[in-house]
Amino acid sequence: MSYFHDSSAITRREVAPGVVLRTMWGEKVMMSVVEIAPKAVLPGHTHPHEQAGMVLEGEFELTIAGETRTISKGD
Repeated sequence: MSYFHDSSAITRREVAPGVVLRTMWGEKVMMSVVEIAPKAVLPGHTHPHEQAGMVLEGEFELTIAGETRTISKGD
């Protein structure tokens, strides 16, 4: 298993119109790079585990457990 990943070499998958995902993982961790085009909408969904993320640029509305916030670079 490699501990180093080149995110530019990871296969990009469009999971919704304008939403592109690249995922890397190890034995106990997974990380995704998500690119969201302006005005794109990612359908609501759930995960059985906790997730964390950071906005690198732009801003968007995010709803978690019924609470919606606008998040932007650095959040």
